Amino acid sequence: MVLRRPLGSVKLEAQLREDVQALLAKAADPKSSEAETDQQDAKDEHDLPAEIARREQRLQALAKAKIAERVKERDQQALQDHVDNVARRDAERTESPGNRATSASGNWSPWPTI
Repeated sequence: MVLRRPLGSVKLEAQLREDVQALLAKAADPKSSEAETDQQDAKDEHDLPAEIARREQRLQALAKAKIAERVKERDQQALQDHVDNVARRDAERTESPGNRATSASGNWSPWPTI
C-alpha cells in the first residue's frame, strides 16, 4: 500500500524547513545581524528565537499529523483484513458438509460415548 500525502503538505513542510534554516543562519551571522535586525525589527518586529521555535513547532505538528494519518490508515486496513478473514472463515464453515461442529446431531462431543 502506497501512502500518499497531499502535495501541499510536502511543500509546506519544505518551506518551513527552509525558513528555519534561513532564520538560524541569520541568527548566527554577527555581521548582518545588527543592520538587518534593526531593519527587520522596524518592519516585522520578529524575535528570531521565538520565530524559529514557532516554525519548529509547526514542523512537529505536521509530523504528528502524518503519524496519526498513517496509524489511521493502518488501523482501517487491519480492520478490513479482519472482516475479510471472518467472512472467509464463515463461508468455509457453511461450505464444508463434514464439519462436526455444524453437523445435524447437534450434541457433538470430542469424548467417545460409552
